[in-house]
Amino acid sequence: MGSGASHESATAALAAGVSEADIAAHLASLEKKPVTVFYNPGSSNSLSCAIMGSSIGCAELKVIQLTGEQKGPEFVAVNPYGQVPGMSDESNGLNLGESTAILRYLAQQYKPSLYPGSIAERARIEMAIAQFKEFVYEPWHLGKDSSNGYVGVSYCVLGDVMGIPMWPYPSDQPAANAGFVDALNKWAGLYLQGTFVCGDALTIADYCAVAILYVAVSPKVKEKTGFEAPERITKYVTDFLAAEPAAAELFGQAFTGLLY
Repeated sequence: MGSGASHESATAALAAGVSEADIAAHLASLEKKPVTVFYNPGSSNSLSCAIMGSSIGCAELKVIQLTGEQKGPEFVAVNPYGQVPGMSDESNGLNLGESTAILRYLAQQYKPSLYPGSIAERARIEMAIAQFKEFVYEPWHLGKDSSNGYVGVSYCVLGDVMGIPMWPYPSDQPAANAGFVDALNKWAGLYLQGTFVCGDALTIADYCAVAILYVAVSPKVKEKTGFEAPERITKYVTDFLAAEPAAAELFGQAFTGLLY
């Protein structure tokens, strides 16, 4: 990879015979990182990008306050929809929004092992992310668009402890808890046959999922709702934290005293 402000992609560098360890050393040597990740600690989706950017060593992190700053001209220039996360890479002028797009880009540009090159592996990663968001995150964590009324288990607690009255508690908490457990068990049965989604190595799918599951397995969610995550999910989160020190640090900054 080049020096200064110009950085060819890590994918191209690997193809030219540069090792991923050499790329990591180059990034660590930079006084100014090429990428800025804009996030808010209360947003699990944006935390996934902050964790990965910090871990790779390519990114500076900037907190965006969700009290209007996300709609201001500086951030809207990065993500026109005014929602975290956002990402700016000054090495090529690219601005991005949407967590999955950012995770995919950071991996391919700076650490390709997080988004392995085989078509089959990438298809599995994409399917794991898509089905996690559709069948786990949106209905049971966030409680979005449910025909049976609000059934989210996690965000209601997060909103409660943060003083953001956007997500009510479910009218039938035991039923919501049971539905969330079923959704988690099905996803884990499909995708967690190894330590992580693609076996024993982390990929972008794990950053996407664990940023959300860390909230779901918290003591405060259990205290407020009675929800108990399946053991496989709790172990998955624990294994991710052991493999990814940046996650423990950023999760701690975001949720210690609130959920833990």
